[in-house]
Amino acid sequence: MSVRRTNSQRVRIDDVARKAGVSTATVSRVINGTGTVSVATKERVNQAISDLKFVAHGSARGLAGTKTHTLGLVLPGLTTFFFTALIQGVNDCIYDRGYSLLMYSVSTPASMTSGKPLPLGEHNTDGLIVFTDFLDDYSIQYMHEQNLPIVMLHRSPPEGLDIPKIMFENEKGAFDIVEHLIQMGNRRIAYLKGPEGNEDSRQRELGYKRALAANNIPLDDSLIGRGNFASGRARNELESMLESGVKFDAIFAGNDDAAVGVYETLQKFNLRVPEDVAVAGFDDDYMSQYISPPLTTVKAPVHRSGFEAASTLLDLIEGNETSSEVRLNTELVIRESTQRGKHV
Repeated sequence: MSVRRTNSQRVRIDDVARKAGVSTATVSRVINGTGTVSVATKERVNQAISDLKFVAHGSARGLAGTKTHTLGLVLPGLTTFFFTALIQGVNDCIYDRGYSLLMYSVSTPASMTSGKPLPLGEHNTDGLIVFTDFLDDYSIQYMHEQNLPIVMLHRSPPEGLDIPKIMFENEKGAFDIVEHLIQMGNRRIAYLKGPEGNEDSRQRELGYKRALAANNIPLDDSLIGRGNFASGRARNELESMLESGVKFDAIFAGNDDAAVGVYETLQKFNLRVPEDVAVAGFDDDYMSQYISPPLTTVKAPVHRSGFEAASTLLDLIEGNETSSEVRLNTELVIRESTQRGKHV
């Protein structure tokens, strides 16, 4: 029996695999004519393809041996200067090499198992840059098995997959900025972590803890909250900490966007920066030097990370040798927000 679907219900390879009772990898092998598949299995897969009226756009492009001269980028909402710099870095790399960029912006991690077609893949790109956790492991592994070149940006690939990654020196950068806060006389330093499972956040937390230990300052779990690298969440988290009576003389906000939320909450509680509380961020976003007072932060080479990710992806596409990991150096930028912190 045939199934008619609207464009919004476009048939996916998962639907074919489910109907045929096989894996998506088996469906792909049948479509592309690769690997060993039994005659009976081929018949079931082909019958499912026919019944569902499945159109294998990706395989058609692959069999034709053509290229799109387009790269894909999966990332969250474009709401901060961080992403402006990152995207510009990608574009600066690919423009002169004749490539275009397609972006997929999502508020929650995307997956081929979500019931919605993934708009980027082998059917319309020659390769994919995946930012942090905004594409799940299943989808990454599937695309990798289809020989789609992939580069991870600020995230390690799923275990066992040979996929290059581009990272910041997060731990060292965090160590340097917390060391600076300690040198300025602060002892109770709060840290607002990034999103759950985020590698940048984990590494910055390691740097935070290492700096405390290096200066014989006991770790106090009440000083660690979750700001999710976002001003709104940081604002709410810090408000809860203050209302519960947590005392601190400095805050490492995790990133510059979260630092903005920290400023807003401190102002609401009539606490001055830096006279009452020193504040530090991470990234050195464009506006960090213009907020009042100007924010002490860690300069992360955001533009370069986008450029390096694109360059590595193009090398993969063109068959050139690539490094499995690139770590980009960070730099401490001292401004007025940490100059006179004292105990709350």
